[in-house]
Order: sequence, then structure tokens, then C-alpha cells
Amino acid sequence: DGLDLLSLAAANRDAAQQQVVEHIDTGSRGTWRAHVVWQLIAFRDWYSCRVACRKPVPEHVAQVAVSLDTAAARNMHTVFEGGAEFTSHPAETRREAVRLAIGRMLRFLVERLERPDQTLHLYSGHDWTVTPLLLALCRHDEPALRSWPPFCSSLALELWSRSDTPLCHWASGGDPAAADEGRYVRVLWNGAPVRLACAESSDGVCTLADFKSMVAPLLVQDFSRECQPRVMRGPEIATADREKAHPPGATPAFNR
Repeated sequence: DGLDLLSLAAANRDAAQQQVVEHIDTGSRGTWRAHVVWQLIAFRDWYSCRVACRKPVPEHVAQVAVSLDTAAARNMHTVFEGGAEFTSHPAETRREAVRLAIGRMLRFLVERLERPDQTLHLYSGHDWTVTPLLLALCRHDEPALRSWPPFCSSLALELWSRSDTPLCHWASGGDPAAADEGRYVRVLWNGAPVRLACAESSDGVCTLADFKSMVAPLLVQDFSRECQPRVMRGPEIATADREKAHPPGATPAFNR
């Protein structure tokens, strides 16, 4: 679960992440305290909340603010990617973890793109909502993935069509795939196009058909069935061994 993955991320911090934690720990002298598995995320939350509320930020924290943001973002990605980089099958683990994290929402968005109604659809979420969406849609080297989602961020999926192609879904005769031709998708992160894996051009635009093919392996069709208990073997902690890994009372507490 998430706690297992946070523990995995904490045990495998790189030098940059560890340096940020030690810098804040040392400078705080016990005033900023969090359980080891939550440190990067908790420190980043406290810093960003203080900035948003225009409260004083400790100088030693401000000194590493950018590094803290990057380190915490990578920590969060480890959770949503199922600790893939620490497994023997990183690509498969990452795909499955991202699919389970956001696959149901992604399927809903694809259905909206297949049946456009000339309406602006707005959805509200959190940083822990848009991040797995970015992981599912963007190339791995996309700059948007280098930092934690700022407050009031927006992720927009735009559906475009050629002037000779009807956009409304009723033109497809009830078959969404019949109207894929002549339709295009662009994704904007805080107003700027992101680089989709399916896009060949620099403007980030790809055909609707290519977009659907790109996300197809990540879509969840039956969420109830997906949530049935399964045992994972290998470098990951097996579901069946969960109580051994985290006995009752072992859930960490931390100051907010």
C-alpha cells in the first residue's frame, strides 16, 4: 500500500534527497519533525502552506526550497509508480501502478473525448490527483514532472477537429470510434502544452486515435474487480505479508 511504498522510497533516497532532509533536520533543531517515511512530503507541505499563507519561512528551509520541491515530487512519483525503479520489472510495475492509481478517472476522460458535446467540463482534484494523470499522459522527460504541482494548477484536455469534421458526438451515429478521424487532442498544464508520448510535433498535438491507443493499457474498466486482494512477489512487499511488515500500532505519527 502507500505506506509500504513511502517506506521503500525513504530507504532508497538518492544523495540529493538525503541532503535536503539532513539540511532541514539539522537547521530545524527539532521544530520540524516528521516520521522518516513522510519527511520529504511533510517538509514540502509545511513550506508551501507557509508561503501560501504569507507566514515566515525558516531561512534554512528557504535556502533549499527548490531542491525540496524536486525531491518531494520524486518521492511522490515513487508512490504512484509502485516503486517501479526498485523492482526487477520497472516498466510493467510502473504501468500497473499508474493504471490502478488513475485508470478509472482516465477512462472517464477518454469517454468524454469520444462523445464531445461542445461543453466545458470542469473537475476538481488535488495534487495527488493531477500527478498520476501527468505520469499517465506525459513523456518521462516532461518538465512538468520535475516539480510538485503548485497551488491552483490546472490540467486541460482539449479536443480539436478539422473544419470539415463534425465535433459533436451525435455525428458519429452512436459509435465513438467512427468519429476518431479528423479529431485531435492537446493537453495543457498550467496553460502550456505538455509533450505527449503519442505526439510527434512540437506543439504536443496528436490524433484522438493515437491518444486512445496510448492510454488504452492504463484504463480500468471494472474497478471493483481490480480492488480484489492480490499477492505481489519480488522486490515489493507481498500483500499477504502486510501484517508482518507493518504490525498493529506501527503506523507512524508526525507533526503537522
